Amino acid sequence: MSSVQLIVTPLTLSFQAPLLHPQKRLITLLNPSDKTVIYRIHMTNDTDYSAEPSTGRIEPFDTTELTVTLSPVKEDLPGCLVDVRSIPEDMIDGANEEDWNSSDVKIELDPKKTPRQGDETLRMRLQPQDLAQIFEKHCQPVCTKCTQMCAKSTTSHLWRNRLTYFLVVLGVGLAAYLSYGALLNFKSEPVF
Repeated sequence: MSSVQLIVTPLTLSFQAPLLHPQKRLITLLNPSDKTVIYRIHMTNDTDYSAEPSTGRIEPFDTTELTVTLSPVKEDLPGCLVDVRSIPEDMIDGANEEDWNSSDVKIELDPKKTPRQGDETLRMRLQPQDLAQIFEKHCQPVCTKCTQMCAKSTTSHLWRNRLTYFLVVLGVGLAAYLSYGALLNFKSEPVF
């Protein structure tokens, strides 16, 4: 094992449920030494996770960032351990696996943003018909009289907004036309 060790932050990556879309997290590697360091990334689960770039070099007193991507999964968070291995560039020739330094990064679900069982607002597998039922439940009118009043007010708001927009555009156009005409008249008059 070499004396040059990369500083890896963070040592725990947290992903948020639901896991139905790709999620990316950053790992920062810092080289605090005066030697160039070569690194490579090993993952215990490379089917659900990927790291880019998986190999590279870091100049003395420099940093680089890695992106760890979780592919969409339908079940729980798949287990994985990210192993960041590094060695000084001058020791790479003839180096054994024991010569490489290693830092492990854990992957977990974010405990603050994990849905709780039975909480309706945080359900993980909502279907379109579920959303329609929730919307209908919260947006049903109390009586038919309310429905008619709501429809009338919506229609009047639309016409009022359209009329206001038209008048504003007409006013701006008229002001531009008049100011342009005044500018032309001002330029055409001789100045003594």
